[in-house]
Amino acid sequence: MHKVLWVIITLVFALSVYNWFEEGHVNSFVFSNFGFIAGTSLTVLTSHLISRTRALPSLPFIVVAVFSVVLSLIAATFYALNGQAENSNTSASQMHVVIVPLVLFAINLLALLLAFTASILIKLKGRKIA
Repeated sequence: MHKVLWVIITLVFALSVYNWFEEGHVNSFVFSNFGFIAGTSLTVLTSHLISRTRALPSLPFIVVAVFSVVLSLIAATFYALNGQAENSNTSASQMHVVIVPLVLFAINLLALLLAFTASILIKLKGRKIA
């Protein structure tokens, strides 16, 4: 499962490179990869580590990793196929270069926090403590 997610992250990276090629700005490449790749990689890596240690139930982390990869794939595909923004230096459609990747990263961090919470609650319920 995790290998498939890493392959999809590689596809997202390729779409990000294609989007950068269309836009032609180094900033778009750096910010897009921060949001599309860093956040998604963090969720998949965390899911992989949790599933290997068995310290917590891994289902919430797997759900978050799949959600994160699918969300990044949809966003990267949309921006790669959308083409270059008209008058890209001042266009409002350039907001995806900064805002969307940061929002995606924040969503990934929030989803990981929710996964930790859900995983701890599942573990406590299994012990009949909660």
